[in-house]
Amino acid sequence: MSANPSLGRKGKLSDAKAAKSISHYSGRFTKWDDQTTVTEEERLRRQQTAAENAEAYYDFATIAKIHGWSTHLHYTPFAPHESIDQAMAHYAHRLAHLMNLRPGMKVLDVGCGVGGPAREIAKFAGCEVVGISINQLQLDLATEMTAQVGLGGRVTYVLGNFLELPFPAESFDAAYAIEATCHAPSLALVYAQVARVLKKGAVFGLSEWVMTPTYDAGDARHVGVRNRIERGNGISNLCSEAECRRALGVAGFEVDFEEDYAHHWDFLSREDQPRRAPFSGVEVPTDGMYAAKAHVPSVAIDPRPPVFRPWYYPLKGWTSMTVTRQDWWVVFRLTPVARFLWFWFCVGMVRVGVMHKDLIGAMREMQYCVDSVVEGGEMDIFSPCWFYVGRKVKGVDEGAIEGKKKRLEGVEGLSEGKGAKEE
Repeated sequence: MSANPSLGRKGKLSDAKAAKSISHYSGRFTKWDDQTTVTEEERLRRQQTAAENAEAYYDFATIAKIHGWSTHLHYTPFAPHESIDQAMAHYAHRLAHLMNLRPGMKVLDVGCGVGGPAREIAKFAGCEVVGISINQLQLDLATEMTAQVGLGGRVTYVLGNFLELPFPAESFDAAYAIEATCHAPSLALVYAQVARVLKKGAVFGLSEWVMTPTYDAGDARHVGVRNRIERGNGISNLCSEAECRRALGVAGFEVDFEEDYAHHWDFLSREDQPRRAPFSGVEVPTDGMYAAKAHVPSVAIDPRPPVFRPWYYPLKGWTSMTVTRQDWWVVFRLTPVARFLWFWFCVGMVRVGVMHKDLIGAMREMQYCVDSVVEGGEMDIFSPCWFYVGRKVKGVDEGAIEGKKKRLEGVEGLSEGKGAKEE
């Protein structure tokens, strides 16, 4: 996995702040939020405090994710024999390629997390990247990690809310958002803000969490999974892929490309008698690429058919599908046995006063985080990376975008999940 920061002063969260964040976040939900009884009024209440909810969520989830998963705080599909690091790089490179990012461009990362994709895209495309996040802890970690790899002059970060981007109109050549804008109370509002700061004709690359066309709002099981995904991931209102497309249109974008990237490698599942990936003890340095620059042809190493691995295989704890020792350890920690043992170890540490009592609450929320998206993936009703590449319609200026924003504020409280019209 990518190198993690040393977590010095800037990378730590005090027990008091962590406890406050966990309490704030959990208080926005009820014990019934993982069932089918969530009302639209309850969802509206979450939307009205979406920014505070997201900030509180990432106060306690960020450290868990960068140490237990990756500095790329998102999910990804896997090509045959790709490690987690390589798959994350492939993801960033594909989006940058689809957007045609080039050296000299100034690019906005909307909801940058700890900067994993920003650093990868800056290295790959040679562009300047400016990341924005609402969470100060994430920005402190992002700044530290970026300095460690010598990209401090090309990748910078700003604290702010992506519903009120603190940049002048038409100040960026391109923008992207990777699994971040799902935290917004209204997709159209955040997309309109992105359009405002983009130059005319500029490209917006978007990877969005969505409910897929398979999702049935009349199926109680589907509704329950959607509720659990929202609960476990700090999301106020998870939309469908069609609602995202409409919101892009409202904000002034024409969609040039669309793909459910989570299923990019699904054709491999149709191979006759697919076999599992071989275990390899080799750590392949990515250096911003998907594979080593010099290597033995893969057919000479393993002549078997390529294996299909769903995007959620690490979350299931399927260690037999890993391809490096490092990945094996990451995935092993997500097995039911490892999770069970770690949970009760932490309970014991809390009882003897070594760990803060609110750690248990955070662990329960992270259980929702992992298990809910796996449920959605297995049922094919949820995708964590539905790609859109849109272009800002020429002639749209700041005044027009601001007018759209004002009109949208009248429907901000409506649930897009119920098909609220964004126009």
